[in-house]
Amino acid sequence: MATTDLDVGITAAGLNASSASDIIRAARALFDAGSFREVTVGAVARAAGVNEVTIYRTFGSKDGLAAACWLGNLEKLRRGAVRDRRETADTIARIERHLRRLARVSIQDRAITLALIQAVEHQTIERGSKIGALDPRKIVPLPTVLAPLVADAQEAGRVTQAFTSFELSAFLTNSVFIRLMTRPHATPTEIADFVTHVVIEGIAPRDG
Repeated sequence: MATTDLDVGITAAGLNASSASDIIRAARALFDAGSFREVTVGAVARAAGVNEVTIYRTFGSKDGLAAACWLGNLEKLRRGAVRDRRETADTIARIERHLRRLARVSIQDRAITLALIQAVEHQTIERGSKIGALDPRKIVPLPTVLAPLVADAQEAGRVTQAFTSFELSAFLTNSVFIRLMTRPHATPTEIADFVTHVVIEGIAPRDG
């Protein structure tokens, strides 16, 4: 049986693969059918045929479960970033390609992306910068995928070094998600182009 992006993501996130896959698939179906706030851990447990305790032990919370549902997309982004660093010489073009890929997978998986955004928002409000082992920001560390591309652009003098590559990557990633929510009919290219023009030009180094 072929290993899926989801299976790879589960392993990379350090989750228990034997119990995670079925729960995630049940949760994805429920998130696709209803909003993040409407779906309960109990409903997911019943759909997956497990005890609620198993879900809390594996994912920590509904927030962690929502993040785990997005893991297959994370693996696509990781592979794309590795490929772009190998095949694309222009460091800004690498960032643009990543932002377009992020927008594309987010649009294709919109319901799960919205669940992830709400999960991260909830944890950020509740815990601030304190990130636990099963925090959605730990399960799906999106800025860490983009950070090497931003670091490449900083080293090439194309992006300011006034901030860390992680800080800039988090800002760029959040900008894509904000645009996705405020412009629901925008294409991946339109979202990526907007973020590139508004944000990347804003973080370009200044002479003098």
